[in-house]
Amino acid sequence: MPSEDSNLDQTGADQLPQASFEVHLSMLFSQCLAALGQIPDPSGKPAKPNKAYARHFIDTVDMLGEKTKGNLTTEEAKMHSEILHAMRMAYVSIKTDAAIETTSEESKSEG
Repeated sequence: MPSEDSNLDQTGADQLPQASFEVHLSMLFSQCLAALGQIPDPSGKPAKPNKAYARHFIDTVDMLGEKTKGNLTTEEAKMHSEILHAMRMAYVSIKTDAAIETTSEESKSEG
């Protein structure tokens, strides 16, 4: 008789991608974008950026690159480099947007 756990393991298993370095990087990239408010909130409300979480995901991807250096395929290394760059650029753009908003609000209050 199959155990309850084995039934849970089979639920939706055919819909999951095969575990790979690329899929793991993609999940971390998605989480970073969500933390930066770049992915809409499921409730429809504007997502509020959480830079600390985003920084954690960036640092994690950077660490994975260091730990796997020399063990990645050319495609994996390229994907890692591109995702890390995109994450960093998204993070900087959020910081820049916040600085612009602060400067704009300060100039409005002065005028």
